[in-house]
Amino acid sequence: MSSPDRVSLAFIRLGLLIALIAFLVVGTDFLLTQWITGGARPEFILGTAAFIAGISVGLFAIIAAIGLAVSAVLALVQRRSPHGPA
Repeated sequence: MSSPDRVSLAFIRLGLLIALIAFLVVGTDFLLTQWITGGARPEFILGTAAFIAGISVGLFAIIAAIGLAVSAVLALVQRRSPHGPA
């Protein structure tokens, strides 16, 4: 596997891990608070969960996009290098 592919895969895995952890940490705090207090309707709790999931997906997309950009630059540098891939 080439180094640009490894970089891309590493960023995608990192993004997935960070997004999952962020959803669990933020989601459990907000959702359990809403559920335990009983002050929120189920529709509101579901909407909050969907909102937190959307933020987590966005976080994953940002991290994956950064990884793909770094991978593309690395591939370009390797193609222009007279010595070939390192």
